[in-house]
Amino acid sequence: GNETAILDLNNARFARISTSREKHTLTISDANDLAARVRFLVSASTRGESDGTEPLLMAVLDRPLTASATVQFTVGGTATAGSDYILTPGTLTFAAGETVKLLPFTIIANGTPEPVETVIVTLTNPTNSVLGAPVTHTISISDSNLPVVNLSGPADILENAGTANYTVTRTGVTTFPLTVNYTVTGTATAPDDYTAPGGSVTIPVGAVSAPLPVTLTDDATEEADETLILTISPDAGYGLGAVTQATTTIEDDDAPPVLVITSPVRPEIAIPNGTGLMLVTEATRTTPSGVVNLPVVWSTVSGPGAVTFETATNTSEAASFTAPGTYLLRASATHGIATATDEVIVNVGQTLTAQDVGTPVVAGTWSEADTVPGSRAGGTVTLTGAGSGLSSSGLSDGFQFLAAPRTGNFDLVVRVASFTNPGASGSFRFGLMARASSAANAPYAMTMFKGAGTHTYQARLTAGTDPYQSDGGTVYPMPYYLRLVRAGDTFSAYYGADGVAWTQRGSTQSIPAMGASPLVGLAITSAVPATASSAVFDSANFYLPTNIGPLVNAGPALSGGGPWNLDATVTDDARPVPASLAPLWLPEGGATFTSASSVDTAVTFDTTGNYRLRLTVGDGAITTFDDTTVNYTSSPIETWRTAKFGANAGNPAIAGNLADPELDGSTNLVEYALNLDPHTSSQAQLPTAVMDATTIQLTWRKNKAATDITIHVQTSTDAVNWTTVTPSNFIQSDDGQTQVIISTVPRTGNRMLIRLLVLPPA
Repeated sequence: GNETAILDLNNARFARISTSREKHTLTISDANDLAARVRFLVSASTRGESDGTEPLLMAVLDRPLTASATVQFTVGGTATAGSDYILTPGTLTFAAGETVKLLPFTIIANGTPEPVETVIVTLTNPTNSVLGAPVTHTISISDSNLPVVNLSGPADILENAGTANYTVTRTGVTTFPLTVNYTVTGTATAPDDYTAPGGSVTIPVGAVSAPLPVTLTDDATEEADETLILTISPDAGYGLGAVTQATTTIEDDDAPPVLVITSPVRPEIAIPNGTGLMLVTEATRTTPSGVVNLPVVWSTVSGPGAVTFETATNTSEAASFTAPGTYLLRASATHGIATATDEVIVNVGQTLTAQDVGTPVVAGTWSEADTVPGSRAGGTVTLTGAGSGLSSSGLSDGFQFLAAPRTGNFDLVVRVASFTNPGASGSFRFGLMARASSAANAPYAMTMFKGAGTHTYQARLTAGTDPYQSDGGTVYPMPYYLRLVRAGDTFSAYYGADGVAWTQRGSTQSIPAMGASPLVGLAITSAVPATASSAVFDSANFYLPTNIGPLVNAGPALSGGGPWNLDATVTDDARPVPASLAPLWLPEGGATFTSASSVDTAVTFDTTGNYRLRLTVGDGAITTFDDTTVNYTSSPIETWRTAKFGANAGNPAIAGNLADPELDGSTNLVEYALNLDPHTSSQAQLPTAVMDATTIQLTWRKNKAATDITIHVQTSTDAVNWTTVTPSNFIQSDDGQTQVIISTVPRTGNRMLIRLLVLPPA
């Protein structure tokens, strides 16, 4: 029968006694008084048609009985008995001692495509037992030719797209509707970013796919990208294909990327041939959490040679050019389906002519200033010049010329903002010129103003002849525009008030003697040799290399063990004004410069290897660079230092010659000389000395790889004054790495000291 156990805490020595409850009564039931339970082990299972009779259904008693027990079972579900399975309702009898009974359940592969069907078996009416849980078992029978489902969807989409359209597809059986379940996860949330879909989609009878649209929420809040992840859930009614998950990045449409090239500072520049160019961009996108930097991709749009971008994806990039000429480079930053770009034109090897043609008494000058300070737009050029003039009957010109070579056809425009003519000469002339050379009688074509502001077209068709001239009589108030057009060997001159509407002056002139690459730019003459006039030009649609980036030479390639002083050179045109150069050496890891901001500097290296050293030089508007290489062969002690100290090899407090990281009294230099481990105590392996009646002997270890140090044997009688001696050496052992040497010297007194002196590498 039942028994009662009472735990009394009143006499417990270590128990804390509650004044409200000091006793607990536990009633223990006799197991023989409880009825045995009959049940299924699990409530559900999934089987395929091909499973046949295996595995069988199983009912169990939770303990053996001394007498028999029975339980009846019923059969139901959507599957059809006789065509989908065989199992007749009946009674299971557990003999005495028996705890497991198998139900004779058989699945029939009928060859007919069909959806998942169920067989539901329920236990009922037990004898000599009671029903336990679970009493019902549901078998889901899947067709032997299950359709296979896949999912597809957009990789990126803007939040204002309205709908993200996914598609669920199936292969195989299409004779019945197929319901496919899915889950929605990701960093996007409903309903702020999308409307939550229902969790399942049905592919109709005869169809191989069904759309799964997800409605997106277009808000006015700037936010970071978010993901929408749809995943097909496993199910007995279908198999999973190769692609059952679609991840879509929802791009915020409120803040597209912004990209600006910040170096060089102008959209068209010139650099010397053989010099590389440093490019810097700012690529950003504004999000609620702040400004996010975006990766940048560089590409070559056009150019006469190849451009090598060091990484092609950095906001700070180095570009090298294989040939002189004009290149168009593009930087791009993409966020989702939005892309921002900026471009720079690089003239490699272009030169600037800034000279007086002829022999004026007063030399011409030029200067440039930004039209808008800090803007990447072109600047304003002020040109002054005296000289003998550009006469329609003259054979020897005299003027100031600011120009650069230009190849091919062109259509050039510049605005004259203002002019001054202190010499009051009516032959004062200024404008836009193309000229075969800087010779005083060279062929040229020039659209220009003269005197008080009348427009003239003047052209010398062959060298040493009087120019063609078409002269207007109207005085035009500045600012006013000039235009010069080349088509093949022909040149035409125009003028206009707004840079849009043009009037041609004179007739188009053929000048074959101009050549393929004439000098093209700005010209001015006062026609008074001793008095200079000036004009201010702006709004040009063409580029004059008024600032050429620094010419950098990082010096010759080096090889060996060093040490080295790098011998670089930098040449610059002292522009923009005020001139200021900023050199900076950029090393690969392991190189250390004495002064990285100096053109010439000493350099050292941590470990053996090949190094690329880059000297960059900025002039305030353009930063150029050149590389040199060093094949550094580490000294033996540096090789040992790297092997022993790894990442700390360059830390003098740990790996320096006089450091003692394990605190055993022996410095790293001594342990290197003796081939000892600098991380464990070396006391037992230090040199030892013995003395007899005639000699003193020192036994010591020698590191055979330590060829860069000097070791002396020294003796003393007072430990103050030491004398280097030449001992008699006997090699006691040699394992290929370490020699054990016995050095013997004569004994010279009753008291004698001997030591090793280790000198570091020179």
